[in-house]
Amino acid sequence: MQSYTNFRNTSKPAILLIGPPGTGKTTLAAMLGKPYLVELDNNIAGAFQFLGAKNLPCYASFDVPHIKPDGNVVPRVERWKTMNACINAALKEAPSITTIVVDSLSSLIEVALDEVRRQNGRKIGDPAKGEKDDPLQIQDWGSFGGLLRQWFIALRASGKVLVVIGHITTDKDEISGVLQQFINLPGKFREEIAGLFTECWTTEIEEERKDGKTSYKYLIRTRPTSSQRSLGLKSGIQLEPKQEVDFAKLNSLLFPTT
Repeated sequence: MQSYTNFRNTSKPAILLIGPPGTGKTTLAAMLGKPYLVELDNNIAGAFQFLGAKNLPCYASFDVPHIKPDGNVVPRVERWKTMNACINAALKEAPSITTIVVDSLSSLIEVALDEVRRQNGRKIGDPAKGEKDDPLQIQDWGSFGGLLRQWFIALRASGKVLVVIGHITTDKDEISGVLQQFINLPGKFREEIAGLFTECWTTEIEEERKDGKTSYKYLIRTRPTSSQRSLGLKSGIQLEPKQEVDFAKLNSLLFPTT
């Protein structure tokens, strides 16, 4: 089996968008094409505020906790299945959707781990009743990595641009002992996930002061600094190593008309 680091796909671009909180990840993702939002972090309100708009160019969204038609919250054991059913239904009902946005990877992990518990016969607890989850076993983590790999590959096969928002954590590199930034994921999967995407960008903010006034630039970085070597930054659409966010330019590259 080929390494996921060398994964290639002839479908649309897939973007892993990572960075610190408040650097514009959700806003950027929501402005790429006509997205369907898998809203797991409830961050879209911040995007509304930043854009000063009442409506973002999205079709619909799946959110957590998700409410069923009968008004009850979807139980944890059903969230993975329900999430995928909502995505599939949206893509069938609205072929104009061009982008699937998952916000964020950290919360997706929780939904995926509950699916692993279900598949492997582990107990999913209920805090309201004082019930705890069964501890995960080594084989469960292998199932977790396989589940997410196959899910990302399936979303890419839909023919839509995929954007997954993630967070960064800082830790010592096991070999050099130097502080490095890593994608906030458990286990070795954090070192493999960038290989499933054609694009891996970080978002940053630069402060500028001029004539007593302060302004901010929202930036994308596609080449790593010395502390970002473990992130797998890259750009298959040939973005500059560091550039200011330009929605029109990004959309023209991701959705060429010819």
